[in-house]
Amino acid sequence: MGRRHWQNWDAPGVVDWLDAEWPGLTVDPTLSSLVDLVEIHHGAGPILEVGCGTGRTHEALMRRLVLRPHGYLGLDVTPAMVERARARYPHADFRTGHLLAPPFSDAS
Repeated sequence: MGRRHWQNWDAPGVVDWLDAEWPGLTVDPTLSSLVDLVEIHHGAGPILEVGCGTGRTHEALMRRLVLRPHGYLGLDVTPAMVERARARYPHADFRTGHLLAPPFSDAS
């Protein structure tokens, strides 16, 4: 089996390209809707974001104060994305890992 498509996100220059293009992308309405859903439906405990990328959803959640009482864990399979997220938001918990083999124990 060849490289999986997600590995392309870790190619040299992709993180820089994504950050440079982000301000021009039409993601604000989508992020706003996602944060609305989290506010309405999230109960107790930390929020796990699978596919956190460079942490832009974390940023949107923080702007609306959704994370303050709960905590946050961002998980992404691409190390370059996680490195950028950690650099951008050093107070948050970002980890490299895959949804099918998360880097934490069951029921944690």
